[in-house]
Amino acid sequence: MVLASCFAVTSSAMAAPGHGDHAAAARRSLSTPVSATGRSVAGSANLRVSVSLNRDASAMKAMATAVSTPGSASYRQFLSAAQVSKRYGATKAQQSAVRRWLAASGLRVTHTDPFMITATGPANRAEHALAARIGSTGAPGSSSARYVALSRMSVPASVGSVVNTVNLSPIKVAALPTPLPNTPTTSTTGALTTAGLHAPRPCSQYFGQKIDTQAPPAYGSHLPYSGCWYTPSQVRSAYGFPKKLSGRGVTVATMGGEPLTGGQASIQKWSKLVGIPQLRSGQLTQIGLEPTSKQSTPVALDEWVGDLEAVHGLAPDADLVYVWSDGSITGDPFADDLTRVVDNHLADVVSASIGDTADWDSILNPVLQRAALEGITVNEAAGDWGSPVDKSSDPNGYMRDPRGRRSSAGRASRSASTATTSGRCRGQTPGRRSTPRRTAGTRPRPDRRSITTRVAAAS
Repeated sequence: MVLASCFAVTSSAMAAPGHGDHAAAARRSLSTPVSATGRSVAGSANLRVSVSLNRDASAMKAMATAVSTPGSASYRQFLSAAQVSKRYGATKAQQSAVRRWLAASGLRVTHTDPFMITATGPANRAEHALAARIGSTGAPGSSSARYVALSRMSVPASVGSVVNTVNLSPIKVAALPTPLPNTPTTSTTGALTTAGLHAPRPCSQYFGQKIDTQAPPAYGSHLPYSGCWYTPSQVRSAYGFPKKLSGRGVTVATMGGEPLTGGQASIQKWSKLVGIPQLRSGQLTQIGLEPTSKQSTPVALDEWVGDLEAVHGLAPDADLVYVWSDGSITGDPFADDLTRVVDNHLADVVSASIGDTADWDSILNPVLQRAALEGITVNEAAGDWGSPVDKSSDPNGYMRDPRGRRSSAGRASRSASTATTSGRCRGQTPGRRSTPRRTAGTRPRPDRRSITTRVAAAS
C-alpha cells in the first residue's frame, strides 16, 4: 500500500535568509513543501530531525509496484528484509557521511540504520543543517503541534544522492489516539460483562428491530437503536469465512504506544466469553522499542487489546505480534512500529487501527514500499476519528446525538479496521440514516458497517 505523499519533490533549491554559508555550497533541494501558515519558533526550541535514506528511491518504488501488480513479470517475487536493505539501504560510508553532516551542524545523532538517521537539537542548528527557516503549526504544546519548513529545505550535495526526505517533529511525540476518560471500556482485572462495555439501552438483534421513539424523528421517521454486538463466529458466518480459514501459519502484527500490561489476561477472558479458543502458549509476542519505564501507566490499553482481540476473534489460530514505541526515531509511533516489523519481517500481515497518518507520509511511504517488497500486507484505517463534528470539546471526534449522549461510532471505527480492514474515510460521518422498510418475518443480511462497529465495541 502506497500512501499519497504530502511531500512533493521540488526542483530548485532556496536557501533561507541568514544561511549564506550553505547557500554558497552545492546543495540538493528536498521534497518537503514550504508551509504558508507556520509560526516562527525560538532558536533554542529542541526538535527531532529524522532523515530518510535510500540509495535509489525511484527504483524501490517501481519495484514495490511491480511485485504487487498482477501480470507483472515480478509479481509476488518478494525479497527478504536483508535483500531489501542490501539493494536500497544506505551503505556504511553513506551513513557516516550523513552523520558527519548532522554533527557538524551542531545536532546530536541518536539513531542510525540503513534507512533512517535521527538527530536532535535546537531549531537554529536544524535550520543551519537544512538551510531553511523552521516554524510550527497547531496549538503550542498540544498534540496537534507540528514543526514545518517555512522555506525550502536542502542538504549538501555530498549526501544528496542518499537523503530521501527529512521529517521534523517535537522531542515529545504526540500520543497515539486514546479513548476519552470515563468511556465505558473493558477491564484487565474486573469482570467482563455486557453492562461494562456499553451504556444500557435496548439493542437490536438485527438492524431496525427496536425503534428509539424517545428521540425526535429524523428523515421522516423514528430511527432504530444500535444492534447488539456480534460474536466472532457470527461475523465469520456473515462474511462467509470457510471453517478451515483460521489463520494457521500466519503471523499478524498490531501496533501500540505502550506495554501490554495485563492485556493477555484480558484477551483470555474475552476469548472465553465469546466462545473462541484462548491464546496458546507463545501465540502472542510483545516487542517494546523503548524501556518500559517510559510508559509506566497504561492509558489506552483497551485500544491495543481490542486490536488483538479483533484479529484473534476472526483468525484464532494466527500468531500475534504486538509492537509498541514512543516514536523517538521518526517522530511517529506508528512509523517506528511498522519499521521494526519490516526491518525484521516479524509478520505476514500488519493490522493497524491508527488513521489520520497524512502528516507522516514522507516517512511512511518508503516503509510501506519495503513492506510490499517483502510481501507483507498492511491494513490501515482510512480515517480514525469517526464523525468530524464537535471536535473542540471532544478531541477524539465522538459524535453526539440530539440528546447530547455520546455515540461510540468514533471510538469503534478504529478497531473495526483491524477486523475487516474497512476503516472509515476522513470526513465520512457515521451518523444515523434512514432505514428501508423490512418485509415481515425476514432478517436482512447484517450491514457491513454495523458488524465491524459492534465487534470493535465488544472487544
